[in-house]
Amino acid sequence: MSPSAPSPGAPRGDAEALITGLAAAFGALPQVAAVALGGSRAGGAADDTSDIDLYIYTRADVPLSVRQAIVAEHGGVARADWAADYWGPADQFISATTGHEIDLVTFDAAWMAAQLRRVLIDHAPSLGYTTALWHTVRVSRPLADPAGWFAGLQALAAADYPEPLRRAIVAYNRPVLGDMLTSYRAQLAKALDRGDLVSVNHRLAALLASLFDIVFAVNRLPHPGEKRILAHLAARCPSLPEGLADDVAGLERFALTAVEGLAPYVSVVKPIRLLEGGMTRVARGDFEHRLDGAGVAAAADQRAVRALAEHEVQRADDDRFARAGLAGDDVAPGLQFQGQVGHEGEVFDAQRR
Repeated sequence: MSPSAPSPGAPRGDAEALITGLAAAFGALPQVAAVALGGSRAGGAADDTSDIDLYIYTRADVPLSVRQAIVAEHGGVARADWAADYWGPADQFISATTGHEIDLVTFDAAWMAAQLRRVLIDHAPSLGYTTALWHTVRVSRPLADPAGWFAGLQALAAADYPEPLRRAIVAYNRPVLGDMLTSYRAQLAKALDRGDLVSVNHRLAALLASLFDIVFAVNRLPHPGEKRILAHLAARCPSLPEGLADDVAGLERFALTAVEGLAPYVSVVKPIRLLEGGMTRVARGDFEHRLDGAGVAAAADQRAVRALAEHEVQRADDDRFARAGLAGDDVAPGLQFQGQVGHEGEVFDAQRR
Protein backbone atom coordinates (compact mmCIF):
# COMPACT_ATOMS: atom_id res chain seq x y z
CA MET A 1 0.00 0.00 0.00
CA SER A 2 1.35 3.46 -0.85
CA PRO A 3 2.18 5.91 1.99
CA SER A 4 -0.86 8.04 1.08
CA ALA A 5 -3.32 5.14 1.16
CA PRO A 6 -5.66 4.92 4.17
CA SER A 7 -4.77 2.32 6.75
CA PRO A 8 -7.05 -0.76 6.93
CA GLY A 9 -8.62 0.46 10.19
CA ALA A 10 -9.12 4.08 9.12
CA PRO A 11 -12.67 5.53 9.19
CA ARG A 12 -14.43 5.38 5.86
CA GLY A 13 -16.49 7.97 4.06
CA ASP A 14 -19.89 7.71 2.41
CA ALA A 15 -19.78 4.64 0.16
CA GLU A 16 -23.28 5.17 -1.28
CA ALA A 17 -22.48 8.69 -2.45
CA LEU A 18 -19.32 7.45 -4.14
CA ILE A 19 -21.15 4.54 -5.77
CA THR A 20 -23.98 6.77 -7.01
CA GLY A 21 -21.61 9.38 -8.41
CA LEU A 22 -19.39 6.93 -10.27
CA ALA A 23 -22.39 5.04 -11.67
CA ALA A 24 -24.03 8.21 -12.97
CA ALA A 25 -20.83 9.39 -14.63
CA PHE A 26 -20.06 6.10 -16.33
CA GLY A 27 -23.73 5.57 -17.21
CA ALA A 28 -23.79 8.86 -19.10
CA LEU A 29 -21.08 7.73 -21.51
CA PRO A 30 -22.35 6.76 -24.99
CA GLN A 31 -20.26 3.55 -24.92
CA VAL A 32 -21.93 2.28 -21.74
CA ALA A 33 -25.10 0.19 -21.82
CA ALA A 34 -25.47 -0.13 -18.05
CA VAL A 35 -23.75 0.08 -14.68
CA ALA A 36 -24.57 -2.32 -11.83
CA LEU A 37 -23.39 -2.95 -8.29
CA GLY A 38 -22.19 -6.50 -7.67
CA GLY A 39 -20.40 -8.56 -5.06
CA SER A 40 -21.24 -8.62 -1.37
CA ARG A 41 -22.74 -5.13 -1.39
CA ALA A 42 -25.36 -6.13 -3.94
CA GLY A 43 -26.22 -9.24 -1.94
CA GLY A 44 -26.46 -7.51 1.41
CA ALA A 45 -23.43 -9.28 2.91
CA ALA A 46 -21.03 -6.33 2.98
CA ASP A 47 -19.17 -5.19 6.08
CA ASP A 48 -16.79 -2.31 6.78
CA THR A 49 -13.95 -4.11 5.01
CA SER A 50 -15.87 -4.97 1.85
CA ASP A 51 -14.75 -3.50 -1.43
CA ILE A 52 -17.10 -1.99 -4.00
CA ASP A 53 -17.65 -3.96 -7.21
CA LEU A 54 -18.99 -1.82 -10.04
CA TYR A 55 -19.82 -3.67 -13.25
CA ILE A 56 -19.69 -1.51 -16.35
CA TYR A 57 -21.40 -3.07 -19.37
CA THR A 58 -20.10 -1.54 -22.59
CA ARG A 59 -20.89 -1.55 -26.30
CA ALA A 60 -17.53 0.02 -27.18
CA ASP A 61 -14.25 0.67 -25.41
CA VAL A 62 -14.05 3.40 -22.78
CA PRO A 63 -10.52 4.86 -23.03
CA LEU A 64 -8.33 4.70 -19.95
CA SER A 65 -7.98 8.47 -19.91
CA VAL A 66 -11.78 8.82 -19.66
CA ARG A 67 -11.97 6.29 -16.83
CA GLN A 68 -9.20 8.08 -14.96
CA ALA A 69 -10.87 11.46 -15.42
CA ILE A 70 -14.18 10.20 -14.02
CA VAL A 71 -12.47 8.75 -10.96
CA ALA A 72 -10.53 11.99 -10.45
CA GLU A 73 -13.79 13.97 -10.55
CA HIS A 74 -15.13 11.78 -7.74
CA GLY A 75 -12.39 12.22 -5.20
CA GLY A 76 -9.35 10.72 -6.88
CA VAL A 77 -7.24 7.82 -5.70
CA ALA A 78 -4.85 7.03 -2.87
CA ARG A 79 -3.58 4.12 -4.91
CA ALA A 80 -4.59 2.67 -8.27
CA ASP A 81 -3.91 -0.30 -10.51
CA TRP A 82 -5.20 0.90 -13.86
CA ALA A 83 -5.96 -1.56 -16.66
CA ALA A 84 -5.33 -4.54 -14.36
CA ASP A 85 -6.76 -6.82 -17.02
CA TYR A 86 -5.31 -10.14 -15.84
CA TRP A 87 -8.73 -11.66 -15.08
CA GLY A 88 -10.70 -9.51 -17.51
CA PRO A 89 -10.81 -5.73 -18.14
CA ALA A 90 -10.75 -3.92 -14.79
CA ASP A 91 -9.38 -0.96 -12.84
CA GLN A 92 -8.78 -1.19 -9.11
CA PHE A 93 -8.21 1.78 -6.83
CA ILE A 94 -8.56 3.03 -3.27
CA SER A 95 -10.66 6.17 -3.01
CA ALA A 96 -8.70 9.10 -1.64
CA THR A 97 -11.83 10.54 -0.03
CA THR A 98 -13.61 7.50 1.44
CA GLY A 99 -10.84 4.89 1.77
CA HIS A 100 -12.92 2.24 -0.01
CA GLU A 101 -11.36 -0.20 -2.44
CA ILE A 102 -13.15 0.02 -5.77
CA ASP A 103 -13.14 -2.62 -8.48
CA LEU A 104 -14.34 -1.25 -11.82
CA VAL A 105 -15.03 -4.34 -13.90
CA THR A 106 -15.84 -3.98 -17.58
CA PHE A 107 -18.02 -6.52 -19.38
CA ASP A 108 -18.85 -6.42 -23.06
CA ALA A 109 -22.63 -6.18 -23.08
CA ALA A 110 -23.16 -8.44 -26.09
CA TRP A 111 -20.79 -11.04 -24.64
CA MET A 112 -22.60 -11.14 -21.30
CA ALA A 113 -25.98 -11.49 -22.99
CA ALA A 114 -24.58 -14.37 -25.05
CA GLN A 115 -23.30 -16.10 -21.89
CA LEU A 116 -26.75 -16.02 -20.32
CA ARG A 117 -28.40 -17.30 -23.50
CA ARG A 118 -25.84 -20.10 -23.68
CA VAL A 119 -26.84 -21.29 -20.21
CA LEU A 120 -30.54 -20.44 -19.93
CA ILE A 121 -31.63 -21.09 -23.51
CA ASP A 122 -29.03 -23.44 -25.00
CA HIS A 123 -28.49 -25.28 -21.68
CA ALA A 124 -24.77 -25.63 -22.42
CA PRO A 125 -22.64 -26.86 -19.48
CA SER A 126 -19.02 -26.10 -18.60
CA LEU A 127 -16.44 -27.84 -16.43
CA GLY A 128 -17.20 -25.94 -13.25
CA TYR A 129 -18.81 -22.52 -12.69
CA THR A 130 -21.40 -23.11 -15.43
CA THR A 131 -23.97 -20.75 -13.91
CA ALA A 132 -21.70 -18.22 -12.13
CA LEU A 133 -22.33 -15.38 -14.60
CA TRP A 134 -26.07 -16.06 -14.40
CA HIS A 135 -25.75 -15.55 -10.65
CA THR A 136 -23.71 -12.38 -11.18
CA VAL A 137 -26.43 -10.75 -13.29
CA ARG A 138 -29.26 -12.07 -11.16
CA VAL A 139 -28.07 -10.58 -7.85
CA SER A 140 -26.60 -7.32 -9.19
CA ARG A 141 -28.25 -4.01 -8.31
CA PRO A 142 -28.86 -1.76 -11.36
CA LEU A 143 -27.40 1.72 -10.95
CA ALA A 144 -27.57 3.14 -14.47
CA ASP A 145 -29.61 1.62 -17.31
CA PRO A 146 -30.47 4.41 -19.75
CA ALA A 147 -32.01 2.24 -22.47
CA GLY A 148 -33.37 -0.57 -20.28
CA TRP A 149 -30.87 -3.11 -21.60
CA PHE A 150 -29.88 -4.42 -18.18
CA ALA A 151 -33.52 -4.69 -17.12
CA GLY A 152 -34.07 -7.03 -20.04
CA LEU A 153 -31.01 -9.08 -19.11
CA GLN A 154 -32.17 -9.39 -15.51
CA ALA A 155 -35.60 -10.47 -16.71
CA LEU A 156 -33.92 -13.36 -18.51
CA ALA A 157 -31.83 -14.08 -15.40
CA ALA A 158 -34.95 -14.26 -13.24
CA ALA A 159 -36.01 -17.48 -14.97
CA ASP A 160 -36.47 -20.68 -12.99
CA TYR A 161 -33.60 -23.14 -13.11
CA PRO A 162 -34.01 -25.05 -16.42
CA GLU A 163 -34.24 -28.80 -15.87
CA PRO A 164 -32.32 -29.57 -19.12
CA LEU A 165 -29.46 -27.38 -17.86
CA ARG A 166 -29.50 -29.11 -14.49
CA ARG A 167 -29.20 -32.52 -16.08
CA ALA A 168 -26.58 -31.34 -18.59
CA ILE A 169 -24.29 -29.95 -15.85
CA VAL A 170 -24.34 -33.25 -13.96
CA ALA A 171 -23.87 -35.36 -17.07
CA TYR A 172 -20.94 -33.22 -18.27
CA ASN A 173 -19.07 -32.88 -14.96
CA ARG A 174 -19.64 -36.36 -13.53
CA PRO A 175 -17.24 -38.33 -15.80
CA VAL A 176 -14.22 -36.14 -15.00
CA LEU A 177 -14.76 -36.80 -11.31
CA GLY A 178 -14.31 -40.52 -11.49
CA ASP A 179 -15.39 -42.47 -14.57
CA MET A 180 -12.57 -41.65 -16.98
CA LEU A 181 -9.04 -42.98 -17.10
CA THR A 182 -7.83 -39.39 -16.94
CA SER A 183 -10.37 -38.24 -14.35
CA TYR A 184 -9.36 -35.74 -11.69
CA ARG A 185 -9.50 -38.55 -9.13
CA ALA A 186 -7.05 -40.61 -11.16
CA GLN A 187 -4.76 -37.65 -11.74
CA LEU A 188 -4.82 -36.75 -8.05
CA ALA A 189 -3.98 -40.29 -7.01
CA LYS A 190 -0.92 -40.29 -9.27
CA ALA A 191 0.18 -36.84 -8.13
CA LEU A 192 -0.13 -37.82 -4.46
CA ASP A 193 1.83 -41.02 -5.01
CA ARG A 194 4.74 -39.11 -6.54
CA GLY A 195 4.54 -36.25 -4.00
CA ASP A 196 3.80 -33.67 -6.69
CA LEU A 197 2.15 -30.92 -4.64
CA VAL A 198 1.93 -28.45 -7.52
CA SER A 199 -0.03 -30.94 -9.59
CA VAL A 200 -2.17 -31.82 -6.56
CA ASN A 201 -3.11 -28.17 -6.11
CA HIS A 202 -4.01 -27.75 -9.79
CA ARG A 203 -6.09 -30.90 -10.10
CA LEU A 204 -7.77 -30.47 -6.73
CA ALA A 205 -9.03 -27.02 -7.70
CA ALA A 206 -10.46 -28.46 -10.91
CA LEU A 207 -12.07 -31.37 -9.05
CA LEU A 208 -13.76 -29.03 -6.58
CA ALA A 209 -15.00 -26.80 -9.40
CA SER A 210 -16.79 -29.70 -11.10
CA LEU A 211 -18.01 -31.16 -7.81
CA PHE A 212 -19.56 -27.88 -6.67
CA ASP A 213 -21.06 -27.30 -10.13
CA ILE A 214 -22.95 -30.56 -9.66
CA VAL A 215 -24.01 -29.74 -6.09
CA PHE A 216 -25.45 -26.34 -7.01
CA ALA A 217 -27.19 -27.83 -10.05
CA VAL A 218 -28.75 -30.59 -7.96
CA ASN A 219 -30.09 -27.90 -5.62
CA ARG A 220 -31.27 -25.74 -8.54
CA LEU A 221 -29.10 -22.80 -7.51
CA PRO A 222 -26.95 -20.66 -9.83
CA HIS A 223 -23.32 -21.04 -8.79
CA PRO A 224 -22.33 -18.10 -6.51
CA GLY A 225 -18.60 -18.38 -7.15
CA GLU A 226 -15.74 -19.64 -5.05
CA LYS A 227 -15.89 -17.07 -2.25
CA ARG A 228 -17.59 -18.23 0.96
CA ILE A 229 -18.62 -21.37 -0.87
CA LEU A 230 -18.92 -23.53 2.25
CA ALA A 231 -21.22 -20.94 3.78
CA HIS A 232 -23.34 -21.04 0.61
CA LEU A 233 -23.51 -24.82 0.74
CA ALA A 234 -24.58 -24.82 4.37
CA ALA A 235 -27.13 -22.03 4.05
CA ARG A 236 -28.66 -22.61 0.63
CA CYS A 237 -28.23 -26.27 -0.32
CA PRO A 238 -30.56 -28.65 1.54
CA SER A 239 -29.30 -31.59 -0.50
CA LEU A 240 -25.60 -32.39 -0.01
CA PRO A 241 -23.35 -35.44 -0.16
CA GLU A 242 -22.85 -36.66 3.39
CA GLY A 243 -19.65 -35.35 4.99
CA LEU A 244 -18.81 -32.96 2.15
CA ALA A 245 -18.31 -29.89 4.33
CA ASP A 246 -16.00 -31.72 6.75
CA ASP A 247 -13.92 -33.19 3.93
CA VAL A 248 -13.49 -29.81 2.20
CA ALA A 249 -12.69 -28.05 5.47
CA GLY A 250 -9.90 -30.57 6.04
CA LEU A 251 -8.10 -29.17 2.99
CA GLU A 252 -7.36 -25.92 4.84
CA ARG A 253 -4.51 -27.47 6.82
CA PHE A 254 -3.01 -28.94 3.67
CA ALA A 255 -3.15 -25.58 1.86
CA LEU A 256 -1.81 -23.51 4.76
CA THR A 257 1.14 -25.81 5.28
CA ALA A 258 2.20 -25.58 1.65
CA VAL A 259 1.72 -21.80 1.52
CA GLU A 260 3.75 -21.23 4.69
CA GLY A 261 6.62 -23.27 3.29
CA LEU A 262 6.75 -21.36 0.01
CA ALA A 263 5.93 -17.83 1.23
CA PRO A 264 9.56 -16.68 1.71
CA TYR A 265 10.22 -17.23 -1.99
CA VAL A 266 7.39 -15.17 -3.43
CA SER A 267 9.85 -12.29 -3.75
CA VAL A 268 12.32 -14.36 -5.74
CA VAL A 269 10.80 -13.38 -9.07
CA LYS A 270 11.57 -9.70 -9.58
CA PRO A 271 10.57 -8.24 -12.96
CA ILE A 272 13.60 -5.94 -13.31
CA ARG A 273 16.06 -8.72 -12.56
CA LEU A 274 14.25 -10.98 -15.00
CA LEU A 275 14.62 -8.36 -17.70
CA GLU A 276 18.30 -8.14 -16.86
CA GLY A 277 18.62 -11.86 -17.43
CA GLY A 278 18.15 -13.64 -14.12
CA MET A 279 16.21 -14.09 -10.90
CA THR A 280 17.25 -13.12 -7.39
CA ARG A 281 19.64 -15.81 -6.28
CA VAL A 282 18.53 -18.23 -3.60
CA ALA A 283 20.73 -20.96 -2.21
CA ARG A 284 19.64 -24.10 -4.01
CA GLY A 285 19.93 -26.24 -0.92
CA ASP A 286 17.82 -23.86 1.18
CA PHE A 287 15.17 -23.66 -1.54
CA GLU A 288 14.97 -27.43 -1.84
CA HIS A 289 14.89 -27.77 1.94
CA ARG A 290 11.87 -25.47 2.23
CA LEU A 291 10.09 -27.22 -0.63
CA ASP A 292 10.75 -30.59 0.97
CA GLY A 293 9.64 -29.26 4.33
CA ALA A 294 6.38 -28.04 2.88
CA GLY A 295 5.86 -31.40 1.24
CA VAL A 296 6.65 -33.42 4.35
CA ALA A 297 4.46 -31.31 6.60
CA ALA A 298 1.64 -31.27 4.09
CA ALA A 299 1.89 -35.01 3.65
CA ALA A 300 0.37 -35.45 7.08
CA ASP A 301 -2.77 -33.78 5.78
CA GLN A 302 -2.88 -35.46 2.38
CA ARG A 303 -5.63 -37.63 3.80
CA ALA A 304 -7.90 -34.59 3.28
CA VAL A 305 -7.10 -34.58 -0.43
CA ARG A 306 -7.56 -38.33 -0.70
CA ALA A 307 -10.89 -38.02 1.10
CA LEU A 308 -12.26 -35.84 -1.66
CA ALA A 309 -10.59 -37.73 -4.47
CA GLU A 310 -11.73 -41.13 -3.25
CA HIS A 311 -14.48 -40.69 -0.65
CA GLU A 312 -16.61 -37.99 -2.30
CA VAL A 313 -15.92 -38.85 -5.92
CA GLN A 314 -15.12 -42.52 -6.36
CA ARG A 315 -18.42 -43.48 -4.75
CA ALA A 316 -20.46 -40.73 -6.36
CA ASP A 317 -23.04 -43.25 -7.57
CA ASP A 318 -23.77 -44.72 -4.13
CA ASP A 319 -26.25 -43.65 -1.48
CA ARG A 320 -24.24 -40.56 -0.50
CA PHE A 321 -25.07 -38.86 -3.80
CA ALA A 322 -28.44 -40.57 -3.94
CA ARG A 323 -29.38 -38.55 -0.89
CA ALA A 324 -28.24 -35.50 -2.85
CA GLY A 325 -30.79 -36.38 -5.53
CA LEU A 326 -28.78 -38.63 -7.85
CA ALA A 327 -29.31 -42.30 -8.63
CA GLY A 328 -30.37 -44.55 -11.50
CA ASP A 329 -29.52 -44.29 -15.17
CA ASP A 330 -32.06 -42.35 -17.22
CA VAL A 331 -30.34 -38.94 -17.31
CA ALA A 332 -26.82 -39.97 -18.20
CA PRO A 333 -24.89 -43.17 -17.53
CA GLY A 334 -25.33 -43.82 -13.82
CA LEU A 335 -27.35 -40.68 -13.05
CA GLN A 336 -30.93 -39.68 -12.38
CA PHE A 337 -32.53 -36.85 -10.46
CA GLN A 338 -35.10 -37.65 -7.81
CA GLY A 339 -37.84 -35.21 -6.84
CA GLN A 340 -37.58 -31.60 -5.82
CA VAL A 341 -34.54 -30.50 -3.85
CA GLY A 342 -34.94 -26.97 -2.54
CA HIS A 343 -35.81 -23.64 -4.06
CA GLU A 344 -33.64 -20.82 -5.24
CA GLY A 345 -33.46 -17.80 -2.97
CA GLU A 346 -31.23 -14.85 -2.38
CA VAL A 347 -27.52 -15.59 -2.50
CA PHE A 348 -24.59 -13.23 -2.18
CA ASP A 349 -21.03 -12.67 -3.32
CA ALA A 350 -21.41 -12.83 -7.09
CA GLN A 351 -18.71 -14.48 -9.14
CA ARG A 352 -17.01 -11.69 -10.99
CA ARG A 353 -15.63 -13.73 -13.86
